[in-house]
Amino acid sequence: MGEVVGVATYPLTGGRAYDHGGSPVQVLAGGLENDRLYVPYSPHDNRRVGIGQYPGLTAVRAEVRADPPALILTGSRLAASDITMLALPATGGPELTIDEFGDPTPIVDCGDIAANAFSNMFGNDLRLGRKTADWMNGAGIDPALRRVAPLHIVNEASVRELKGRHPEFAFDALRFRGNLLVDGFEPFSEADWVGRQLRIGSFTVEITRRTTRCPAPGFDPHTGENLKDVPKMYREFVGERPDGTGKPTFGVYGYPIAVNETQVYRGAEVSLLD
Repeated sequence: MGEVVGVATYPLTGGRAYDHGGSPVQVLAGGLENDRLYVPYSPHDNRRVGIGQYPGLTAVRAEVRADPPALILTGSRLAASDITMLALPATGGPELTIDEFGDPTPIVDCGDIAANAFSNMFGNDLRLGRKTADWMNGAGIDPALRRVAPLHIVNEASVRELKGRHPEFAFDALRFRGNLLVDGFEPFSEADWVGRQLRIGSFTVEITRRTTRCPAPGFDPHTGENLKDVPKMYREFVGERPDGTGKPTFGVYGYPIAVNETQVYRGAEVSLLD
C-alpha cells in the first residue's frame, strides 16, 4: 500500500509543472483537469511543437483562469515581466485538428493575441490552441490508445534511489514531468506494473506502458537551461528494467477507468491490484 505524495499538471503543453500541493484535482477520462490543455502549434503544418523544438518552454509555468478566460504565465522566457496575464477569447476561434505525436487532436484556436505572444516569446511563427472539452472527457481516440497518454505516474522511491546514487546532481521528481508522484513502493518496481491496475483513492488506472525517456528531464524547469545531468543516468534505467527496445524508461503511463466526478489529491491511498 502506498500513497499519492504529489499532484501536478502541465496546463501549457511542454511547460513547467503546476504543483497542486494539497488541493484536489478533477480526474477526467482524458487525464487530469487542465493538464496539457493548451498546445502551442505551428500554423504551417498544424503540428504541435514542444520541448524538442523550443526547450525554453520548460521554464514557462501556466495557470488556467476560467472567468474571464486567461492564462497566467510566469517564467524566465517572459522578457517584459516575470508575470504575464494572457487574456483569451471566451469562445475561441474555429475548431481544427492538429497532429500531437501522431494523435489527430481537436483544438480551438486561441486567437491572434495569444499567437503574437508565443511568436514573440520564441522568435518563430506559433499559435496557441485549446483542446476541446469532448477530447478532454475521452471522446475521439480512445484514451487507452492515445500516443499522448492521459496520466504519467512516477515512483518517488525510484527518484530517491537515483539521487542516492548521484549526489553530484541536483534534481527532484518534477524533472520527470509526472502527474502523480506515488510513494510506498520498491524502487523501480513500477516497471512491472504494465498490464496491471492501480487503485488510487476512489478511481482505478490501467497501466499501459513504461515511459520512454527523452532529453526533457535534463532541462532546468526554472531557467530552461539544458543541464544535461539526468540523461547521463539513462543507461542505468535500461540496466534496471529493459523495456525491450533498448531505450531508457522511467515512470509509467496509464489511463483512468470509469471516471465519474472523481478527484485525486495528495494523501490518497494507492494499491496495486492483482
